[in-house]
Amino acid sequence: MATSYMIAAVASISAGLFGHHWHGPNWGVIVVDVIFLVVLVVIARQSTRFWPLWTAASQLGGCLAHFPAIMNPAFPKELYVSTQPYWALPLLVSLLIGVISAHRLRREQEKSGGLPVSIPV
Repeated sequence: MATSYMIAAVASISAGLFGHHWHGPNWGVIVVDVIFLVVLVVIARQSTRFWPLWTAASQLGGCLAHFPAIMNPAFPKELYVSTQPYWALPLLVSLLIGVISAHRLRREQEKSGGLPVSIPV
């Protein structure tokens, strides 16, 4: 999941270089956000943990933040700039929760004498 986040971040930065710089919807960034949302939903559906669902929900919020600018090209760019990146923080917090819980589970398995196994996402 962290790898897909990094790929999406690099792709968003690359797509942002060719956009309108917040004067309207940047379709390249929107496409990257939607593809990343699909990846997160697939991961969340296959997971037995709770945090991938939080991550996908945060990305959904980020995708929905594009709609006012899409629906109204005269949407104030200050609002678009302030609402779009807000959703990255809850996404990163849920990813951090997942990393911490996986580390704890792996450490508990090692302490109990069991062989360390890969942790399902």
